[in-house]
Amino acid sequence: MWFFALDGVFSLPVRIDIPPCDQQMAAAARGGTVRGCARLSFGSGYLYLGHGGMNGAAADLSYCLQSMFPALPVGLFTLDELEVLHIE
Repeated sequence: MWFFALDGVFSLPVRIDIPPCDQQMAAAARGGTVRGCARLSFGSGYLYLGHGGMNGAAADLSYCLQSMFPALPVGLFTLDELEVLHIE
């Protein structure tokens, strides 16, 4: 598992590797939350999609939180676009 930064803090696209021990993904059941605050979690909580803070999960995936990953600034943001790639 890895992340790509295609815009924002980097001037060129950057691949951000996730440590093997943190290569996890969690998805909330219908009406549920991941860790009480989001719809999806990637990289053991490095990236949350559908983040609603202390109020539970947001209504859609565009509200996000990036936390604890040193290559990117910590903070809340809203997605303009989301692209998910699956490679086997």
